[in-house]
Amino acid sequence: MKKVIVATVVSSLITIISPLSTFAASTSIPNNMHEQETTNLEQLQASSSFSVDEFLSDARFNELPKTEENTILFKGIEDFKNENPNLSNEEIVEHFNWTVDEAKNFSTLGFYEETKATWSTLTSAEKLLVVGDPGMGYATISTRDKAYSYTLTNYGHSGAGDESDAFRHAVWNALMCKHISKMWANLMATAHENVDDAYLTRVFADGFTGAAHKRMDLHNNEKGRDCWNVLTDFIVLVSDGDLQNRVIAKIRAGEMVILHN
Repeated sequence: MKKVIVATVVSSLITIISPLSTFAASTSIPNNMHEQETTNLEQLQASSSFSVDEFLSDARFNELPKTEENTILFKGIEDFKNENPNLSNEEIVEHFNWTVDEAKNFSTLGFYEETKATWSTLTSAEKLLVVGDPGMGYATISTRDKAYSYTLTNYGHSGAGDESDAFRHAVWNALMCKHISKMWANLMATAHENVDDAYLTRVFADGFTGAAHKRMDLHNNEKGRDCWNVLTDFIVLVSDGDLQNRVIAKIRAGEMVILHN
């Protein structure tokens, strides 16, 4: 029964098609972002790309969580991309922005709210990367969820601007290096911080601006990537526990940016 539901939902998602000229530009994508990310992605895909099916079946990804709603989303993106090879990544992003918005009343989509939530949490820059390589996009969400879980285990909460925040960002980046690649981790984590001016000037409940939080996150993202050595570390030799310990060591050594207790 689940396979039937998944097939129905994917089919529904990828067939809700309107002429590209009518797509609502619900997110703002920088003019040069498509060209820049496409170039970076082409370099990356030459060596490390994998499909959604490979992510689901390959033993090297066994440790990463998979959910039916995320499978629906990323398989839907991959199928739509394969069926429309002449569309740019930007056009595919706009299609799915429109699809998610128009499908909000489709109660028959089953896992729709969870699927929508995953897509909606991505920045415009992240969406471009995800549609460029849906398999690695799925793995990214899985590493993010795992980093969140490890943060709860170590701190009992997942905050903003505190040590748990620094830990979560660093571990997420370290996990992306381990399971995807260091180049992808750099691209995706940087894209995650591609926020608008309203966010940068907003003052959060902790008294710090969005700009301060962005600087913190970018710094800690890099420190997390530093926890993975591309020359000496291998997925079968370095456990997630090892990566968490490396991040904690950097926190204790004062290498991380933490805005408040």
